[in-house]
Amino acid sequence: MLKLTNNLVYVTKLDSNEIKCNFKIGDIVYFIENICIKTALFCEEKGISLIFDTNEEEHIGEFDENIIEKILLNLLSNAIKYNKKNGQIEVVLTCEEDYITIKVKDDGVGIPNRYTKCIFEKLSYVDDRLVKLNEGSGLGLYITNSLVNIYGGSIDVNTSLDEGSEFIVKLPFKNGNSKDKVSAPCVISGFDPMSIEFSDIY
Repeated sequence: MLKLTNNLVYVTKLDSNEIKCNFKIGDIVYFIENICIKTALFCEEKGISLIFDTNEEEHIGEFDENIIEKILLNLLSNAIKYNKKNGQIEVVLTCEEDYITIKVKDDGVGIPNRYTKCIFEKLSYVDDRLVKLNEGSGLGLYITNSLVNIYGGSIDVNTSLDEGSEFIVKLPFKNGNSKDKVSAPCVISGFDPMSIEFSDIY
């Protein structure tokens, strides 16, 4: 109920064009790695391992903490929810001069091909007995796709039934000066975003 309520409020803001980018200077590697470290602790309780990898140890630039956190937590929530017992999640961050790419891959139940074109639509469900292990709100990937579009990026998915899913998010990135770097905490404000995004996982 907590996640559903939060998503409904968020969708209302999206549909009203209230969500805007708020860029700050920070280390995107540090920021994403912190989210993955905290998520890994949650995954351990579910018997799932999470691996984070990156091509850079530090990458300073302008990014919106709230939007990237929301995107990543939504994708990680799905990766946990639809993974298999003793499964694995890989998060790979690739940093380039003008953009970053975040890949979230699981070895879970996957998505049938007939659903891949509609999974980013509002209130879409993967209605299949083989893959519907947990019921969602049908809003998570719609929110994720909307935020990626607001950011000026792109999102794609590679998936097959019983072979897992890989979501690939590419976002523009403007390099900055390390002297101007500000701390990028994992929890931005208010309720812990992770406790909300993962509240429907059981």
